[in-house]
Amino acid sequence: MTIETEHDLMSINDFVPWLKTAQPDETVVYYVGDLAYDREFGDQEHYRNINAVANAAYAASENKEVCLTQKRLEKYRYEYRATRRAFV
Repeated sequence: MTIETEHDLMSINDFVPWLKTAQPDETVVYYVGDLAYDREFGDQEHYRNINAVANAAYAASENKEVCLTQKRLEKYRYEYRATRRAFV
């Protein structure tokens, strides 16, 4: 999935199936923007969507299914990435 707008979001309906089918070392960008700021100050609809995907990514990280990283694109704009971990 390619995200090209200033603030864009992978839907929870795309993230969960990706997590189930992703191969080890496969990476997806699940959000572009400033996640902490946008979770706090986004509009209601955007806020719910951001939280759903960010919480799912965090839970997958806690379950050691993915490794979460971010890449700075410019000031206050990042790519938030989830990389499928190899099964142990």
